[in-house]
Amino acid sequence: QIEKSNAQTLFVVPDGVLRTIPFSALWNGSEYLVEQYQVAIAPGLTLLNSDSVTRTKRRTLAAGLSIPGNAVSELPDDYYLEAYSRTLPPGFPRPTRGAIDDLRSEEGDERVRIFHQLGAVETEVKLPGQNKFPSKVLLNEEFKYETFKKEILEEPYQIVHVASHGYFDGEVENSWIMTHDNLIDLGELSDLFKPKEFSDSPVELLVLSACETAEGNDLAPLGLSGVALTSGARSVIGSLWNVPDEPTEILMQGFYGSLAQPGVAKASALRAAQVEFLERDDILAHPHFWSAFILVGNWR
Repeated sequence: QIEKSNAQTLFVVPDGVLRTIPFSALWNGSEYLVEQYQVAIAPGLTLLNSDSVTRTKRRTLAAGLSIPGNAVSELPDDYYLEAYSRTLPPGFPRPTRGAIDDLRSEEGDERVRIFHQLGAVETEVKLPGQNKFPSKVLLNEEFKYETFKKEILEEPYQIVHVASHGYFDGEVENSWIMTHDNLIDLGELSDLFKPKEFSDSPVELLVLSACETAEGNDLAPLGLSGVALTSGARSVIGSLWNVPDEPTEILMQGFYGSLAQPGVAKASALRAAQVEFLERDDILAHPHFWSAFILVGNWR
């Protein structure tokens, strides 16, 4: 039926564990779904904003952290403990949650800070500007919460790209994005974008390129949908799992390069970037590196 309709876009409304599935990577024995269709996701048909959007100018705010600042001291205990533990040598005893007060120190914060380095971010945040989008960059110390907030509230950005750690577990109060000096929970993020929803220049696209969702929680991916639908942003690009920053930077280069072409929709630009990975002759052709990225909301 899909083939007979000559459809180019598949709009998927997943439920339960299907929320964790990267549909673009579904395999029919000879090719991936992304080789045939562009894919968009939403939690419900009635929640989709399918209005047409502008494809000219697309003023962009690109914010990123190549290394975190004081925000590491605000990380939740479990997340801090996991990050700290991953800095320990193989076979070294993992500290228990009861030791968290002892771990939270200048030495502990520095360990967690180094663990969260994203070496490709400095290149990634420049991609919109390199692809002719009018762009402002907030990098590292410039990406402070109050500065980010001021830019969102006072300037007419159509695209907001955040290349920083974030975490989604299905609960607004437990989901956050890291700035240099603080954590922004999803409620605060929605408050920033909501005033733009019915303005002359709503946020068309929010890109969360280094965020991850809670493993094994099938509600977590809808944290991305929640940002898109409750904040007023028309769509969000995020990842179902944590992808290394180098492949992320390569995918975003392909995405913005395609999006800058006249008449190209967001879903089409994401598909083009993912298909480019399939044409590689190295490990990055594996779906792990490209299929985690999903488009939630308006695909135009």
